[in-house]
Amino acid sequence: SALADFNIATKLDPTDARTWNFRGNTHHALKKFDLAINDYSEALKLDPKYAMAWFNRGETYYITDKLDQAIGDLSESLIYDPKFMRAWYIRGMSYYYQSKYEPAIADLNEALALDPKNSDIYNSRGLNYYYMNKPELALADYTEAIRLDPKNVYAWVNRGHIYKNTGKIDLSLTDYTQALLYDDKNVDALYSRGTVYYFQGKFENALADFTAAQKIRPDDWELWSFRGDTYTKLGNYEPALKDYNESLRIKPGNVDVLASRGICYKKMGKFDLALKDFNEALRIKPNSVFALSNRGDLYLEQYKYDPAVKDYTEALNIDSKSFEPRNNRGNAFFYQKKYDLAISDYTMVLLLDPGFTSALHNRGNCYKALGKYSEALADYSKALSLNPVQPVTLRDRGDCYVLQYRYDSALNDFDEALRINPADTVVLNSRRPGLHEPEKF
Repeated sequence: SALADFNIATKLDPTDARTWNFRGNTHHALKKFDLAINDYSEALKLDPKYAMAWFNRGETYYITDKLDQAIGDLSESLIYDPKFMRAWYIRGMSYYYQSKYEPAIADLNEALALDPKNSDIYNSRGLNYYYMNKPELALADYTEAIRLDPKNVYAWVNRGHIYKNTGKIDLSLTDYTQALLYDDKNVDALYSRGTVYYFQGKFENALADFTAAQKIRPDDWELWSFRGDTYTKLGNYEPALKDYNESLRIKPGNVDVLASRGICYKKMGKFDLALKDFNEALRIKPNSVFALSNRGDLYLEQYKYDPAVKDYTEALNIDSKSFEPRNNRGNAFFYQKKYDLAISDYTMVLLLDPGFTSALHNRGNCYKALGKYSEALADYSKALSLNPVQPVTLRDRGDCYVLQYRYDSALNDFDEALRINPADTVVLNSRRPGLHEPEKF
């Protein structure tokens, strides 16, 4: 009815710029943005200094992602009304979406000078600092936004991102959960909290969050894929496959999802289907480290060491610091009895992650195979100092002690391994009675 009234008004007095502006607002509210822009343009023909019409058309351009036009109109608006906070704010956000963070911050500072208690402006300035890689400034702005408005869901979520990216996982979970107290349908908070739970190994919690987010946004391929990954981690392979298939229906040919489905097939023992997915992923993106590494894992599991090494090497040629292919190539070299090459890879892995006990253990096995028992013992002992509950490492260190005729030390390791896993037949065999009587051994 408002539109009908303004239609009549523009016919009765087509020279009134305000009437055209108001009709533009009505079209805007009805999401008829092209008609709104036409009305604002008509208003500006009649009154080129009409600040509100410049702003309204600029805001409409902003909403319709015509950012250059938005910036132009908002700049005109500010010429005629430099104290118009919303114009500074929207122009700042237009710069933000163009990744022009410095001018964005300058505009948001102007907006804050006019409205210093506006929580949304602090949150928006925080976003700019975040993408400028200034996490401390972003954190300060998000915190101030929350102080000014404790129900600012976006500020809670964004601060959660900062905490997550800086390794403060518990604080990130607290912030995502707080956001969901105010808006339990916030997909960003659900998705982000779900990913934190996933990487913490809390797969049931992750599954609940991804499922809740998926109900709200059923066409999000990432949610389907991540839930598929979660099902895979839980060993629920059939629902995982359904999720990967749905993700690929929404976004066909996604390389990471194809590779993830390949991993699922591999875990199900369906090696032909797994290989098909990895090959398809690499046909689409030949330099996918993720697909190359996982195809290498498939070959490794099938004892096909040469093609496994080839895939791992190709992955490392693309990304020399990639962790998984480096470690697994070391495993392949070990099985090929190329111990020096394996040691080189494990050493590189330990430079990337000095606390990776599997690499320490495996490098120890290589040294033991080469007869370098002191080096082997050093690696086993380092691994056990990081995680004492490793019966296999205890067993292998015990075997190394036997090779040095250090039977008491060997017995101590075998006994500890059996205390952890009394049914370990390999250890039981190693801990044979002769060790108590070395002269008979």
